[in-house]
Amino acid sequence: MTILERWSGAIKATLSILPTLIVVSLIEANHLETPWLPVPFLNLLVAVGVAGYFGGRLMGVLAGLVAAGLVFHGYLEGFGPRPMTGTLFQASMGMLLYVVVGFLVG
Repeated sequence: MTILERWSGAIKATLSILPTLIVVSLIEANHLETPWLPVPFLNLLVAVGVAGYFGGRLMGVLAGLVAAGLVFHGYLEGFGPRPMTGTLFQASMGMLLYVVVGFLVG
């Protein structure tokens, strides 16, 4: 394996998690201003799936953990869909959902 092949794998893994980071940033911006992003947590689920599909299991789980952090933040701050962030149990199940999707797709 050449150095170029190793670097291309690292670049591919890094770029695969980029959509998740962008969607998390957009959700936070949407939370701070008037809501303009339609179904943000569904968009986040798709971004976690994309990270798992293109980046493999490790990047999928990492993207799932980033998404789970946002769900926990939503629980603490009181934003997000009530079925996902209403109670601590619901938030835990929402967090688990993102990590499991990242694991299974990856």
